[in-house]
Amino acid sequence: MKKIFSIILLLGILATFFEQCKHESPEPKNVVITIDTTHKDTSHKTFPDTTYHAPNTGDSTCFNTQILPLIVSNCSMSNCHDVTSHQKGYNLTNYTNISRYGYPIYSSLNKGSMPKGRPAFTAAQKAVFLKWLTEGAHDVECDTVSCDTSNITYTASILPILQNYCLGCHTTTSANSSGGGIILDTYIAVKSSAQTGHLICSVQWTGTCFKMPKSASQLSSCNIHKFTIWVNNNFPQ
Repeated sequence: MKKIFSIILLLGILATFFEQCKHESPEPKNVVITIDTTHKDTSHKTFPDTTYHAPNTGDSTCFNTQILPLIVSNCSMSNCHDVTSHQKGYNLTNYTNISRYGYPIYSSLNKGSMPKGRPAFTAAQKAVFLKWLTEGAHDVECDTVSCDTSNITYTASILPILQNYCLGCHTTTSANSSGGGIILDTYIAVKSSAQTGHLICSVQWTGTCFKMPKSASQLSSCNIHKFTIWVNNNFPQ
């Protein structure tokens, strides 16, 4: 009798235990995973060769208008990282190679060892390049949604275009070797070039002027329009 009672008691305890387990199962929780990228081996990092077309809303970094011009203007010229010279084996004229070597490029930019013999990237330019990398280094081609030409000045409107597309070749230190002797790194120099008509002719790709930017796509119609307005308004600084 006692044996039977013990068996019944044991079965009751087991039933209670399983019932509690059923009701006390933990609910799924959101888990936040932090990835430390400071020690990643990214020397051979590659990215999907996919082109995204998107409006320029400011959310994504645009490869065609923000990254490619910086590299082409500062790094992808003769005796550096163009198709012919490809110093140290690096040809940085296209998306595939720029994205492949993205992190080593940023490291060199950050240390100041690139661009060699040319002005260092500004803090803002390095920040844009790093933002592009952390977003996945996609080949995003942005379409200009609007063109703000309400208050065109050299400092606010023209200089940023020159920094992204021209100053890799047209500074005091680089003009003779890669910029045809044309200096565009000061307000006075840019104004002088604009007064001769050479600057507008080059960016509009008209007449007999050399097409600028060299070895790159033409400036957007918005940027060309900003140059035209700046000249027509008598070069506001």
